[in-house]
Amino acid sequence: SGSIWDAGSWGSNFIGLLTQILFDVGTWFVRTAQWSIGWSFTFDIGKYTSVGSDISAGYQRAFITEDKFKLLALAYVILLAYVAFNILRQKAAMALGELVTSVVLVAVSAGLLANLNGYMQGTWKLMDGASASLLVAGQGSGSGLDPAKASKADIERAVRDVQSELHTVFVQQPYDQINWNRDLRNGGSCEAARNQALAEGPHDNDDRPRELMRDAGCDELADFNKDPSTSRLGGAFLSMVASAFVSVVLSGMGLTVVATKFVALLLFAVAPFVGLFAVFPGGGRRWGWLWLTTLVQAVVAVVGMSFLLSTLLITLKRTLGATADMGLIERFFIVVVLV
Repeated sequence: SGSIWDAGSWGSNFIGLLTQILFDVGTWFVRTAQWSIGWSFTFDIGKYTSVGSDISAGYQRAFITEDKFKLLALAYVILLAYVAFNILRQKAAMALGELVTSVVLVAVSAGLLANLNGYMQGTWKLMDGASASLLVAGQGSGSGLDPAKASKADIERAVRDVQSELHTVFVQQPYDQINWNRDLRNGGSCEAARNQALAEGPHDNDDRPRELMRDAGCDELADFNKDPSTSRLGGAFLSMVASAFVSVVLSGMGLTVVATKFVALLLFAVAPFVGLFAVFPGGGRRWGWLWLTTLVQAVVAVVGMSFLLSTLLITLKRTLGATADMGLIERFFIVVVLV
C-alpha cells in the first residue's frame, strides 16, 4: 500500500509523493531479487535435455553417421596424410603416437555420444545438487534441514525463508521506520493498527491510518506520520539504494547461474563435433579440448556462483540480525558496503 502521508502545503505534498515513489521503487527491487533467487535455485535445466539431445542427434546424423558434408572423411584423410608425412620425415614414433591418440579420442567420443543423455543428466544432477546443498547449508543448523539430503521441498522451503527475510529487512522494517518512526514487530496494539491500515489501503492522503493509530493509543506514531519530512524522504531514498544494490548483486548472480546451465546444454548439443575434432592430429584437436575445458568451467562456475550467492545470503542475514538495534541509516549503509 506504499507510504502514507498527510495533505498539507504543496511542498509537503511533493515530499510525501516523492517519499512514496522512492519506497515503491525500492520494493520493486526487492521483488526482483526475490524472484531471481527463487528462479535460479529452482530452475530445472533437465527439462531442456530433450532439446539438447535432438539438436545433438541431428548434428551426429549429418556430420558423422551419414557424413553429408564429408567432413569426417576429410578428417581421416588429414590424419593419414599427417601420419604418412611424419613417417617419411623419419618421425614414425610421433606419427604412431598421433594415430593412437586419435583412435583413443574417437573411441571416447563415441562413448560420449552413445550415452549423451546419461552424461547430461549426471551434469544437471551435479549442478543442481551442489546449488541445493549450498543453499540449504546457508540456512544454518537451526533450520532442521540436512544439506546432504536436500529434497526439492527443502530447497523450496529454504528459498521461501530467504525471500521472507529479504521482505522483512528491505520492505517491512523500512516501511515502519519511514511511516511510524519505529519497528512495530512487537505484537502490540500499534502493530495491529498498522496491519489494519495496510489491509484497508491504499489510503493516499486520508487520515484513516492515523485514526487507527490514535484509537490504538499510539498518538506519537500518528503525529509522526502526519507530516512528510526530508528525513523520511532520505530514509526512503536510502532504502531504495540498499534494495537496488542487493537486487542487482543477487539478480546478477542468479542469472549467471541459469545462463551457465544453458551454456552447458549448448555444449552437449554440439557434442558430435567433438568426435569430428578428435580425428584431427596435433593442433586440430584443440577445439575438442576446448569443448571439454569449457564444460568443466561451466560446472565449476555454477557451483562457485551458487556458493558465492549462498555465502552472500548468509552474510546478509547474519549482519542484518546483528544490527537489528541500529538505526535505519546505519544498517543500510552496512548493507551497501557489504554487497
